Amino acid sequence: MTNEAFARVKIDRQLEAVGWDIADGHSVIFEKRMDDGTKADYVLNDRNGRPLAVLEAKKFSAMPLEVACTQAKGYAEKLGVDFIFLANGREAQFWDYKKEAYPHQISTLFDQENLEHRAATRKVRGDIMKVETDRRIAGGDGRTYQTDAIDAVCRGISKGGTKFLLEMATGTGKTRIGAALIK
Repeated sequence: MTNEAFARVKIDRQLEAVGWDIADGHSVIFEKRMDDGTKADYVLNDRNGRPLAVLEAKKFSAMPLEVACTQAKGYAEKLGVDFIFLANGREAQFWDYKKEAYPHQISTLFDQENLEHRAATRKVRGDIMKVETDRRIAGGDGRTYQTDAIDAVCRGISKGGTKFLLEMATGTGKTRIGAALIK
């Protein structure tokens, strides 16, 4: 058995462990042929057989990130999906390539329901920059620095940022800014 075949056996087990039905013929498609003749190792589909993610498998000795990013992104673009898994049977990484610059390590592959939820959320998500700040919570009484902070965080979120630090003096409205962001 080759290293890549061994990795695929392990990946199959990992998919089954999180609930994927790899034998039903439509949840997981193996070696999906693309229009250009290339083959995606795995395509993970929703319950109706629509593609949700590409899983690029590499041999057990290869690091998925170094070998598979460009190839998997090409498959994802051809299939019209936003999510990519890179795996070698020993480790796995997840990449929402339209929102994140790089893949990140995950402890387990995601189940079908999780991927369906992520895809559905993507379709109904609005533009955060178009949401009006509730001035009764923050930015009222001439405290424009609060709305400036909210706008800065929103710009960062729209660019894919996930971690932000607001450093302000005591009593200047950090809690109000947080509440306005949540709303």
